[in-house]
Amino acid sequence: GIREPEVAAETAKRYVAQGFSTIKTKVGRDPRRDVAAIKAIREAVGGGVELRADANRAYSPGRALRFIKEIEEYDLQYVEQPCGREALEEMAKMRSAVKTPIALNESAYTVQDVLTIVRRNAADVILPDIPPAGGILGVKKIAGIAEAAGIPLVMHCGHDFGVKTAAMLHVVSSTPIFI
Repeated sequence: GIREPEVAAETAKRYVAQGFSTIKTKVGRDPRRDVAAIKAIREAVGGGVELRADANRAYSPGRALRFIKEIEEYDLQYVEQPCGREALEEMAKMRSAVKTPIALNESAYTVQDVLTIVRRNAADVILPDIPPAGGILGVKKIAGIAEAAGIPLVMHCGHDFGVKTAAMLHVVSSTPIFI
C-alpha cells in the first residue's frame, strides 16, 4: 500500500526477513513522497531484492516520465501502469526515454488489449489477470501473444486466495513466459 517512507521501509524489511525476494509497493498520491518511499525501501532491503512500483494509473504521462526518471537510481524491476490505460502512445514514448521497464495491467485486460500493446510497443512486461482476460483460456491466449512478441508476463493478483490462487499457480507453472 501507499505508506509513509519510513513505514514502507520497515514493512519491506519484515517481508524480506520472511523470505520474500520481491517487493511491490503502491505509488501515485504524491510524487515527492513516492520517490522518498522508493528510496527508503531500496535502502532498507538492499540491492539483492527486486523492487516494483504500481501507480494504478495515477500519473499523467508527463508526471509519470518525471517520476520514473527520478527513481531510476533505485533499480526497479518495473513500474506498473504509470498512467491511464488508454495512454499507450505515451507509454511507448516513455519506454524509449527511461531505463526502468514499463509494465501494464489495466491496459492489458483482454487479448485485443494485448495485441494493441504489442503493436504500439507500449510495454516491457504485461500483467494479465484471470477474470478480465476471460478466464484461464484468455490468459493462455495472452501468453501466446506475449511469447511471440518476446514480452514477459507476471500474473496479476489482488490479495487473491482459494480457487483463483490455485488457478493462477497452475497457469503460471504451465506457461514459460511468466517470470
